Amino acid sequence: KIICIDTPEDIIIERVMLRDNITQEEVRQRLRNQMPIKEKKELSDYIIKHDNKIMLLPQIIEIHKELINK
Repeated sequence: KIICIDTPEDIIIERVMLRDNITQEEVRQRLRNQMPIKEKKELSDYIIKHDNKIMLLPQIIEIHKELINK
């Protein structure tokens, strides 16, 4: 099974800049080199929304329950 983490681009950019100590443009270039999130979501069996609004743990628990019951 494929699980996609869907995070808004602005949050991704902020996190990567802090983590890797790089510029916004460097992060954007990295993102351009990756598969677009829309394609990732289309290929995924599950999508976890990670936008600082929806809690992560309930989403993870729900996916876990589904996977162990298959």
